[in-house]
Amino acid sequence: RAAVVIGAGSWIGMRAMVLPGVHIGRRVVVAAGAVVTTDVQDDVLVAGVPARPVRQLHYPPGVVRAWSDHPVI
Repeated sequence: RAAVVIGAGSWIGMRAMVLPGVHIGRRVVVAAGAVVTTDVQDDVLVAGVPARPVRQLHYPPGVVRAWSDHPVI
């Protein structure tokens, strides 16, 4: 069995599945219900079955995760 690697600051939505051997990059958002079958690069939103990149994510300097407890001002 191959390990799943999830990068720092990534967010995996409810009922999403990540198949064995898949590497998910840093600050990735995996949409709810997505099935991730291939590796995902850093800073990307993926969705669907199978999961495909929806868009590149751009974060302000200093942001280390795909979500925030405080609004960005």
